[in-house]
Amino acid sequence: MPRLAKIRAGEGGCARCGDMASAEKRRLPDDNAAKIMIEAGLIPLAPYPGNHHPWRCRCTECGTVVTPRRANVAQGQGGCDMCGRGRSIAARRGDAERAAAEMVAAGLMPRGPYRGVDHPWPSRCLRCRGDAAPRLSNVRTSGRGCIKCGRTDQITAQRLDVGEAIGDMRAAGLEPLDDYPGTNYKWRSRCMRCGCEVYPRLQKIRAGEGGCSTCAEWGFKAGAPGWLYVLRHTRLQAVKVGISGDAARIPRFQSHGWKLIGKLDFASGAEAMMLEHAVLDRIEIGLELAPFLSHRQMRGLGGWTETFSARQLSARRLVALITEEQERLKLQVQVRPPGVR
Repeated sequence: MPRLAKIRAGEGGCARCGDMASAEKRRLPDDNAAKIMIEAGLIPLAPYPGNHHPWRCRCTECGTVVTPRRANVAQGQGGCDMCGRGRSIAARRGDAERAAAEMVAAGLMPRGPYRGVDHPWPSRCLRCRGDAAPRLSNVRTSGRGCIKCGRTDQITAQRLDVGEAIGDMRAAGLEPLDDYPGTNYKWRSRCMRCGCEVYPRLQKIRAGEGGCSTCAEWGFKAGAPGWLYVLRHTRLQAVKVGISGDAARIPRFQSHGWKLIGKLDFASGAEAMMLEHAVLDRIEIGLELAPFLSHRQMRGLGGWTETFSARQLSARRLVALITEEQERLKLQVQVRPPGVR
């Protein structure tokens, strides 16, 4: 059903015949099509069927009979799947060799097969001879992959000016009782005002925060009753330990999907704080675990530095650590924690 105006404009009147004429016009001569296949390492075994139809050929490299389309071969896709897989494996092998060289340059000797840049790669640190399993993507970003050596380097860098650190603590009314551990680690000190033993971080002191909760006019009160709690978040695969003296603190976490696993009540917040410090030392130093969630993932609740991966530290194991440290410190609790379900 053509329109006369289009006929007079030079268009055809039959769509089917137009399609056939267009296909014939686009069709390469048989000799030219065969030349493209031969240059790609393929010998045609049948007459040329057209650009987009399978064409029976033989691969000159491996001898396999294949049926590629001339259009795909012309685009550089290759015509033999078997040879293509072989080249892909060879390329991946080359990637693995380059990846291993990058790991060695970062001081790590791979001890397992390379699975990709975002997969943990079991290795041995050439510096401390410890085991590590960094991702190559992280090694490329940081230039190292051993957590233990990285922490040592960080502490060394932070210890460069011990005199200035001690001066900042004393200016805040705190007398250090241990050697300087670094700006981001707890530093056992004594409050010059009330005489309490406290564990502030120099980073927070320099940020203007107080170092003694007993003397603080707000926040956690070491002299008032307090408790230590354990939480678990199923979706985030995280566990958390924390202390508080605010009755609304735990319900705020529960409203964001956290589940209360255990809770220890103490007559003074100082006892809860002492237990928390001991447990965090066991986790951060003994188990060498770093905080798991970020400040953003905590959605304004705070306490992200006391969160850990539930795959590396289960809630049951965390409760067991708390019990061990409570018994070691001989701390008396008012209410025993519920069992882990």
